[in-house]
Amino acid sequence: MVEEDQISFPSDAHLSDGVEDYAHRIAEMIGLRNEFNFNEAGVRTVLDIECGFGTLGAHLFERDLLTMCIANYESSGSQVQITLERGIPALIGSFASKQLPYPYLSFDMVHCARCNVEWDKNDGVFLVEVDRLLRPGGYFVWTTSLNTHRALRDKENQKKWTTIRALANNLCWEILSQQDETNVWKKTNKRDCYSSRKSEPMLCAKSHDPESPYYKPLNPCIAGTRSKRWIPIEHRTAWPSQARLNSTELDIHGVNSEDFGEDTSTWDSMVRNYWSLLSPLIFSDHPKRPGDEEPHPPFNMLRNVLDMNAHFGGFNAALLKSGKSVWVMNVVPTNAPNYLPLIFDRGLIGVQHDWCEAFPTYPRTYDMVHADGFLSLEKRQKRRCSTLDIFLEVDRILRPEGWIIIRDTAPLIEAARSVAAQLRWDARILDLDIASDEKLLFIDPTIRFFCAPTEKIIRDTIVCFFQFGRILYLGGDEATLARAVNLLYLNKDEYIAVLFYASWCPFSQECKPNFEKLAHLFPTIRHFAFEESAIRPSIISRYGIHGFPTLFLLNSTMRVRYHGPRTVKPLAAFYSDVSGISASVESTTGEAMPHPLDEIEPKKDVEPENCPFWWARSPENILQQDTYLALAASFVILRLLYLLFPRIVSAAKWAWRRHTLFANLMGVHEYFFTYLEQARQKLSRLYPSKRGNLQEGARNATAWASKSLASVSIGEPSTIGRTNSTNELR
Repeated sequence: MVEEDQISFPSDAHLSDGVEDYAHRIAEMIGLRNEFNFNEAGVRTVLDIECGFGTLGAHLFERDLLTMCIANYESSGSQVQITLERGIPALIGSFASKQLPYPYLSFDMVHCARCNVEWDKNDGVFLVEVDRLLRPGGYFVWTTSLNTHRALRDKENQKKWTTIRALANNLCWEILSQQDETNVWKKTNKRDCYSSRKSEPMLCAKSHDPESPYYKPLNPCIAGTRSKRWIPIEHRTAWPSQARLNSTELDIHGVNSEDFGEDTSTWDSMVRNYWSLLSPLIFSDHPKRPGDEEPHPPFNMLRNVLDMNAHFGGFNAALLKSGKSVWVMNVVPTNAPNYLPLIFDRGLIGVQHDWCEAFPTYPRTYDMVHADGFLSLEKRQKRRCSTLDIFLEVDRILRPEGWIIIRDTAPLIEAARSVAAQLRWDARILDLDIASDEKLLFIDPTIRFFCAPTEKIIRDTIVCFFQFGRILYLGGDEATLARAVNLLYLNKDEYIAVLFYASWCPFSQECKPNFEKLAHLFPTIRHFAFEESAIRPSIISRYGIHGFPTLFLLNSTMRVRYHGPRTVKPLAAFYSDVSGISASVESTTGEAMPHPLDEIEPKKDVEPENCPFWWARSPENILQQDTYLALAASFVILRLLYLLFPRIVSAAKWAWRRHTLFANLMGVHEYFFTYLEQARQKLSRLYPSKRGNLQEGARNATAWASKSLASVSIGEPSTIGRTNSTNELR
């Protein structure tokens, strides 16, 4: 559950306060005042079986107790993975059939809270394994509902509880206390207790009592009773002085005190140099290099550290001595001297491991991997795996932006750098001392591969998760593309074919069947098809793609783009010309192809067009090629218009009001009347000329009448008539 900037786990709801009470109750049951006194009682290392989300381990870590969580492998919801994400030590492990890869007499306390272990089964062999891991005087804490009053009403539960108590008694365990569901037993610190017993389990024979068994079958006998390391925990030096073993303790492990002191002083100085280099500052041209104004790397930028060749555990002790808030998984290779018991006696934790096998952890769980003298150790042994195989496994367990530090001789460092270059890692070599032949190799991995932790780490593991064994891989993302290209760096003679297509492009749909046919014609060439929407535009631009479909043929030195008809025959000729590989007439299954190469060729050898990017297509092409896309775009446009329509109407009204406010409408009317007056004046100018013409005509008529009618007296009547006519004209 994510709350603001923190992640809370489901169990934390009732353990955030309860875990303190739980730890306090365990301390009181042991006979201590509180959990702060665990260290004074000799408790430093704790084995937590099926630790849940590592809440108890996280709480005890603040009390200077180091808790190792073990749980079975789970495909999802892993207890180990979540615990490691919280920065608490954890490993995939179970003693259902094999002994854990820890030496006997290693842990001061073994804790089991509702773990799914049937302690009464197989004659109590699981309790015997716990006894092997416990130091003398150590504690076994078991929280279960089996011994509650309600559960003991069941006869089956009564039988189980009685059997477990009897087995614990036969192991010389003393039950200290029972409170609620928690039970605490204490392992005896007296060897003579075993000789006074009258029942099994028996003591292990000397020949069957290895100090550090490496996944051997469970042994139903009591181990470690003859060891010189049989020292009760209350007699041991308290932490942190426990990390500095005295000469007597070193003699138990066969180590010279001078060698141990030299190793300690060497690592004290080396760690100071390491921490100053654990940042991108050493890579002057690194893309992660911080600027002058950016903050420096945080003090706690590392938490989970893995040491591939721990030796005495000096690197771990030096980190803690310098005040770094880290924990280190100290790995002792199976082909190296076994100093794992010494590491546990120093109050540290570790494990034996064969680096040709997968490390028992999940991918991306460690911030830094350190290896001192590991390459020299591998060179002296005839190993069944190569440096590349080991690097691939290291890359699997390393977190993004993690670091790999390798310290070894100069020739081996140069060889390791060449292997890192094959994996496209950014690696830099630093000199330790002018007089020294040793060098440091700092590696910042850039491309990673992750495979299942149960697989053997061989070269083929690079393709185990992504199924690259197939000749045809349709679909994928940028990570798949990067891994496909990276195959070429591991095998320089290999070719791969990469097709970029677009689902909306009809030419891509026509090309894909031919691409599948080519995969069967050329089974030695792996074929990868990537859809345009699954790849970022920057990646597409990097390949110089301007349309779809686009086909490339690649190897480790070149990248050839195909130009031409996308029918089978020209494509097959292109494959043969570039790679020198002839088309196979058989499929990958050994069966003959259904049609010869010429028969699967279409009748019309016309080069199809390219589909440009979706934003470069015309509306007609979009409507024809992708109707749904066109309808969706139309809907979006109409929706925008619908949302903007009220604003458009408001803007139009505002513009109209503004125009009518400043418009001079009276002036318009004045102009109109002015035009009318001008028209009247023009008409009035024509009126006098017409009146003059009429008067002249009247005078002519009068003269004509006087001449023609000379005998008629028209004096007065005529005058009257003329006067009336004139008045009418007027």
